[in-house]
Formats: sequence, C-alpha cells, structure tokens
Amino acid sequence: MRTLRITPLPILIISFLFMLIPILSYLATADFYFLSIWQVGNVFSKMEYIQILVLVSSLFVSIGILFRKKAGYYAFFTLAGILILYNVWLLTSSFFGKSFHVAGFPLTRQDVIMNFSLTLFLLGSIYYFLNQEISAPYFSPDSRGWRRNPRETIPLSFQLKFQSSTFAGKTINLSKSGAMVPVIKSFEFEPGEEGEVEIEFEDRDGREYKGVFRCMLIRIDEIDFLPGERQIGLRFLSDTTTNESKIQLSYFLEERYSPRYVVSTQVQFGERGFEEYKDQLANISAEGLYLNTNIHYPTGKDIYIRIPTLSGNIDLEARVSWSNPKGEFGKQQGFGVQIVLNRNPIRFRIWLLRVRTQKLHTR
Repeated sequence: MRTLRITPLPILIISFLFMLIPILSYLATADFYFLSIWQVGNVFSKMEYIQILVLVSSLFVSIGILFRKKAGYYAFFTLAGILILYNVWLLTSSFFGKSFHVAGFPLTRQDVIMNFSLTLFLLGSIYYFLNQEISAPYFSPDSRGWRRNPRETIPLSFQLKFQSSTFAGKTINLSKSGAMVPVIKSFEFEPGEEGEVEIEFEDRDGREYKGVFRCMLIRIDEIDFLPGERQIGLRFLSDTTTNESKIQLSYFLEERYSPRYVVSTQVQFGERGFEEYKDQLANISAEGLYLNTNIHYPTGKDIYIRIPTLSGNIDLEARVSWSNPKGEFGKQQGFGVQIVLNRNPIRFRIWLLRVRTQKLHTR
C-alpha cells in the first residue's frame, strides 16, 4: 500500500541535518581519542554533559520535525535555547580567562565568538524554514513562505472532480489561491494531478454563487482524529472560468466574509445555559467566534455563550459550525460557532469596534 503523506523537501533536509549532529559528533570524539566506534561507553565518557544533552535533543528534534509534530517544533526551540545560553556562558567565561575543550578540542576566544555567530546564523536559518514548512501550515492560519494569501477557516460546500471520481463536503480552509478539503480514505490520486472543484459562496450582490476552479493536487495528509478521511491541498490554476471565480472569491474573502479579530478573554458557555463551562475566546467576527477548549459539541449543536465586557455581559445563542478536538487545521483545540441570536447587539457592536481599533486583526 503506497503512502500518500507528502513531506516537504525542507523538512526532510532539516530533519536529516539534525540526525547528522549526534552521528558526526560521536565519530569525531571517537577519532580524536583514537577509540573504536564500537567502544560506545568509552566514547560517551569523553563527552561533556552539555554535548550529550545536545546529541539526545537533536534526535528528538529530528524525529519530531520529520513527522511534523508540535513536540518537534517545540523541541527545536528548547535546543536552540540551550545552545544560545551555552554559547553565552562560553563567551562570558572566556573573557575571564577560562579555557574550554569540546570533544577534546581546545577552544580559543576567537573560536567561541565564531561558534556563537555561526550558531545564531544556523538556528535563524532553520527557524525560517520551519516557520514556513511547519509552523504556518500546521499551527497558524497565516500564509507561508512564497504563499502570500492568508487562509481562512471557512466551512463552504464544495464538489471536487478528479477524472471520473467525485468528492463532496465542506472546505477546511480557503484562500484566494487554493483550498484544503477533506476526502475519503480511498482517495487514490497523486500530487501533480489536475481536477476541478466547485465551491459555493456569496457573490458581490449577496446571491449564492458557485465558483468553478481548475486545480492541481499539491499535498495529501492524514486527519488524525478522523480515521476514515484525509485532507488534501489544492492550488487553483488559471483559465477564463477559474479567473472569474477567483475574482468573486477574492471579493467574498475581503468584503462579505466577516474579518476575524484575535481576542483573548474568558467566556462562559454551555448547552443548557451560560454558566456550564468557562474557557478562552480565541477570535471573533461579526458572525461567529472560535473557542479554545477541550469541551466539544457535534456540528449543528445549539449552545449559549456569554462574553463579559466592561459595559456588561454579551449573551449569544450560537450554533456549532465545526469542531476541532485535536487542534488541527492551524488552530488550537476547540470549536467554531455561528452566531444565531445576539441578545445585546448594540453592546456587541461597540465591543467589537474596540477590539478592531486595537489592531488585533488576524489577517
């Protein structure tokens, strides 16, 4: 059975480099002390504790990045912090006349300064690529690298056609240049193949519009918490029909789709009343909001939400539009809702205006 999980080349390269760090360090130590590489205990006994810590951390970073896990991303930051602090300590100590050896090699003050500079440069370069290939597409809705169009998490109805096969559902996220959509496990197409996707949204006049986009399959990933489905990334191509649909979609995303604003405040919510649970509000728009919480409801469930403000409570009746129990799709664990009834509309508008003027707009 072939694997359809496509790993970007920068991730493979960075993971390989971190895997090389312990291997090369081990071989260099064994060679310097004229030890056989099979004398594992003797080789490690010649290493300093910080060196062993870096070697072990590098393995965790390599594996985590390769499998694109959050733990790998955070392990990289931990390792970077350790290396930077260690280099600061080396640099500071060198000015007080202290001498150092790493794997038996003596370090001069010039070596320490050069090593510190090189460490900062390499860590900065690696962070840049990780931020493109891991952080953005997996932990945030922002554009990554060469993709300048921000993705919006909008569940719009779509119908996807590849050759004689048809798939339908709700989009996971969407931008002016592409979309991420769910498909069934038996989806058998490969990246690079072209198809057509029809997406329903509102046009300039607020009427239902079916945009037709020629598209190319660019990535396929497993959805961890939906065993029977995969998610695929589509890039919109250019032709007469697609270009017109792109214009309408751009207008929808910029004008008709309510912009979201980041706001971190504790709200009350529940299925039977306002005070069942308390958790953090992540972002909000005039039409809906997203809650960071480990409480989950099925799509379509009606709930109550209370937002405390300086002017008083804002009570909302809302309907769950999508649930995200595993923290996928660039968002933390939680769920998104559509506002059905606003019991305090004037207070809500004033509060939302304050949020907007604080320039916390996510786009």
